[in-house]
Amino acid sequence: MKVVAPIDGEGNSQAAIDALMGMNWRTGTQIKLLRIVSPADSGAADQEGLSASALVEANAAAKDALQGITTELRQLLPECDISSEVYPGDPKTLILGVATDWSADLIVMGSRGNTGLGLLLHGSVSQEVLNHSPCPVLIIKTDVAHEHNIQTGFKNVLLTIDDSAYGRAALDWVKKLNWPAEARVTVVTVVEALPANYKYEQNPVKASRVLKQHDLVERAANTELHSMAQELTTAFDISRIFVHVEEGDPAERITYLAKAWNTDLVVMGSHGRGGLTKLVLGSVSQSVSVQAPCAVAVVRGLVKGGIASKLQRTGMFKKLAVNQADLPPEPTLLEKLDRAESPGRVFFSGYSRD
Repeated sequence: MKVVAPIDGEGNSQAAIDALMGMNWRTGTQIKLLRIVSPADSGAADQEGLSASALVEANAAAKDALQGITTELRQLLPECDISSEVYPGDPKTLILGVATDWSADLIVMGSRGNTGLGLLLHGSVSQEVLNHSPCPVLIIKTDVAHEHNIQTGFKNVLLTIDDSAYGRAALDWVKKLNWPAEARVTVVTVVEALPANYKYEQNPVKASRVLKQHDLVERAANTELHSMAQELTTAFDISRIFVHVEEGDPAERITYLAKAWNTDLVVMGSHGRGGLTKLVLGSVSQSVSVQAPCAVAVVRGLVKGGIASKLQRTGMFKKLAVNQADLPPEPTLLEKLDRAESPGRVFFSGYSRD
């Protein structure tokens, strides 16, 4: 695996370094640390205003600081091949350029974790990289990293799945990583809620049809999650794998669950759309990366263009045409009561009051 880790000399750097230290890297993993010297590093308003002497001084200071970090990480991560580079210029352009030219498998970077409309409108380096990266991106938020002690690894993972190739890519990505023995993973999907006007429907036939379709979708999603959970037994202990079907707005519900379950890391796929449409309308992965109270890994660049082009509603199962014969039997009354008493998470092999 090839990992690019931008280091900015501020708090964002420590968050990224903590994440690097907490991951169980396979022997031979290559980690490239990047320090990008921008005009702001020497007080210049723009690159043209940066004198030759100031640039030399800024580059020298950056190299010294980066070399110290590189030496320390080589001692802490002896199984990895760690190198470092210093570049002058625009951070987001250079990060994306290095990741592309080097054929990186992952970008790990810190983020100040700003939230709200300001970040979406004005952007940040981490969000720009997330929107255009050729590979998965792991964003570590500096304002919450210390709360989760990520130096010891991610131990409470929320894997969000949808009915597309992008959800499958996220699942496959999680399966390939080494997780701590005590790590737990909850596989989650979000289905559409019943229409807001459903309870006012006067036609009993129409109401029954809507309710049945909703139930079929939810049960189909639950069946699919159980199947996916089975695959995760190669990476997690069987007793620490859970599934959960949520309903409502995907970004809102995923963010809520991440907070309610004290999640360390949210993993989700992304269709990788960019440009003005994405900026204006937003996407589930972008929204969660901004709003989630924890680290977020967005799996990008692993699905070839044109694959599953009709299934790109990230975070949601569509209203699929499902044959009732293909679904599991209706839960018993005892199982329904058991579900009602729990927060919704279940062992993939059965229900649990966890």
